[in-house]
This record gives sequence, C-alpha cells and structure tokens, in this order.
Amino acid sequence: MTQSKEISIVDWFQPNKLNHLEAFDHLMRESTWPEGFITENIEFPSLWTVQLETKMARQFIADRLHAREIAEHGADCKISIGRVTCSDQPDYIQVRIDDSTSRSLIFEGRMKLADYAKCITGLSYVGIIGEYICSYNVGRTSEHKTIDIEFPAGTSTSPNCKKVVRTIIAGYEVDGWSGCDNDAFNHHRSKGRPSSAARGFRVTVYEISFHRYV
Repeated sequence: MTQSKEISIVDWFQPNKLNHLEAFDHLMRESTWPEGFITENIEFPSLWTVQLETKMARQFIADRLHAREIAEHGADCKISIGRVTCSDQPDYIQVRIDDSTSRSLIFEGRMKLADYAKCITGLSYVGIIGEYICSYNVGRTSEHKTIDIEFPAGTSTSPNCKKVVRTIIAGYEVDGWSGCDNDAFNHHRSKGRPSSAARGFRVTVYEISFHRYV
C-alpha cells in the first residue's frame, strides 16, 4: 500500500482555517482532538502545543493588521441584485456582495419585493434579512496549483476510502494550502499508473488541486 507522507502537526495545522481553530478549541476543552480530525501520518514533536499557540498568535496579528488595512483603504467589491422565483414561497430579491480580489462572499441577503421597491424609490433604512460573512480573505489573492499524488489502486471503492484519501492529501497541506479530496474520486483527474511504480505495487496517480489565500 502507498505510504502516506508524514508531516508535523506544526506544519500541517493552519490557523487561518476555521475548522482547525474549532478542533484546537475542542482539544483545550475536552483534552482530545475531534474524531477524524487528526490523520495517522501526522507527527507530534516536542512542545508542539507551544508552537501551535505561537502560530495562532502570529496569524491573529496578521489578520488584525490586514483588517485594519482593508478598513482604511477599502476593498474592490462587486454587488449583484436579482429576483429569485420560488414555487413554495413568495419571490424575493437577493442581494450579494463579493470581494473582487479573493472572490470571497462578503454579504448575502434577501428582501421582499415590496421592500425592494421602497428602497429603489428613495426610502432609507429598508429592512433586509442577511448574513455577513466575516472573511479574512477579503483583499487577499487566491492561488491555485496541482500536485500529482499516488494513491493505492482501488482507493475510491474501498470501505475506508475517505479516510485514506484525507490522510494522503494531508501530507501535502502546508503553508496554507488546502487540497481537494474530491479530486481523488474524479476519474477525469486520473493520470494512470506511474511507469516508476515497482512491479506488483499497484498505485494510481491523481492530479489533486490545491488552493490558498495570500
């Protein structure tokens, strides 16, 4: 079976990912990581908790300074307003604001047709039901790359396929990069068996996409 790439928890843990912060909070409260969060190829060096706390503190400082910069200089945004037709409820107007640089959703809301009519005809402070997405990615640039990764042949149909895929891809998630597990189940991403594979060692190479914000 393909050996998964070993990686230190300090390198793999990303404080800019909400699910990583939630997992660390769970660890502090329950003295254990959430089930399924830590894969078997993650190693724990000495003083790893201190190193994670330092990493989170640095990320917090960077995020706050970035937020101040956005507040002072603004962000290049796009607004979209459209009518949504429904079969089981009254139609409504959907309003969304996206950050042009990172393509992150900043705000999404809905309002009644009558309220929208009041708004565009000059009435101020018309109510809207919305959700503000607090994203520290606003103003940051989205980067993408692909990596050819070997998986055991038949991984996509094995009983524990998701766990195996997550473990292998996790070994490449450093410096803020996040891999797409679904690529390992997409036959269009398959690149076949590598010529360098040992005789009798059945593996399949998949092109896995990664993304991050910088």
